Amino acid sequence: MIVQSLIGVLMISSCIVGAARAEEALGEIHRAWTARSERVRSARFSWEESNFILARSIMSEGTRGPRVVAPAADMTISLSRELRLQGKMIRYSYQGPQWIDALGEFRNRSYLSVTDGRVSKHFFDKDNSSGEFYASGFINKDAAHTDARSQILLPLLVLYRPFDPTVLGGTYDTRKYTVTAERGKVGSVECVILQHIRSTNERRNLLWLDPGREWLPMRLTTIAGGYPKFQIDLWYKQQGTDGWVPSGWKTTVFADTVDKDKRGLVFREYLATNVQSEFNIVLSEAEFQYDFPADTEVVDYRKGFEWYIARPEGRKRIVTKAEQAANLPYERLVATESGFGVNDGSRGGVAWMLIATLAALVAVAAYAVRRSVRRRQGVVRA
Repeated sequence: MIVQSLIGVLMISSCIVGAARAEEALGEIHRAWTARSERVRSARFSWEESNFILARSIMSEGTRGPRVVAPAADMTISLSRELRLQGKMIRYSYQGPQWIDALGEFRNRSYLSVTDGRVSKHFFDKDNSSGEFYASGFINKDAAHTDARSQILLPLLVLYRPFDPTVLGGTYDTRKYTVTAERGKVGSVECVILQHIRSTNERRNLLWLDPGREWLPMRLTTIAGGYPKFQIDLWYKQQGTDGWVPSGWKTTVFADTVDKDKRGLVFREYLATNVQSEFNIVLSEAEFQYDFPADTEVVDYRKGFEWYIARPEGRKRIVTKAEQAANLPYERLVATESGFGVNDGSRGGVAWMLIATLAALVAVAAYAVRRSVRRRQGVVRA
């Protein structure tokens, strides 16, 4: 009886010690991550990326021809990306093949998104060669940077902006995590594994951290419903006084489908190489702001749903409700002034007015209009 009591006391003591060590480790991790993010006031990163796309993984509702399911076979494309950080401000851009929904195929295109902490804008450039697609953009309803929470930028933002709620929304705030009893290796590195479980949907986020190098994240994993959603593995190099900086990473996104036989199938894979990093450089606030060039089709979600064509000197050619209902082509919106797309007195204008009247009679829903605009502008942002 005495022996059993002693064993029980020892087990309780062991649990207390274990819990205390875990709390101590979490405190150490938080301090290390905070110090790294505060040390990097500004930064510029550029990298090359190989992007694997699973066959038949793109569902297109293009405006030209029938619905397309693409690509016909697995394919890999190459892109160049850049990220700039200044405090809470973000500028992100890329250049390379992009899926153009309206055409139902890949074309070279550039993309830019910025936020200065007040306004968040996104811009897709026009086709400068054949003119088959036009420039489009949108403004977020709040200042949050939409791309900041994509798996593409996650490796860099977890490293240098992990706690800012306007960037990652607190998803990787280590204070919400617990230290598991598990240990694992990423390559040759022995890692401590942290876990956070969201009770609402049983979504598990796992952080694999290197205790020997300021708790650098070596692997990020998200699991939902017992199946992996994505996994990111990171590699590092030493860079002078900057210490350990990312040299590359691989992001694997798994298929999210009701078909259980396809769950766990690799849906996308992003391999980042040739990563170049500069820290605490001079960046102006203007680099995190953007004026849409003339003839860009824009949707501003800050005002509910303001749809317009950008004109020179910051002017706007508003798309009226009648013009929205008529679903006028971009070319007509650019060529006419606000309200005259459906009725400018010409024979063509009268025809558009009749179309608008018919559209009104069948009560075109605002939701359908929104979907139409998104389809017109639509791309799969790689």
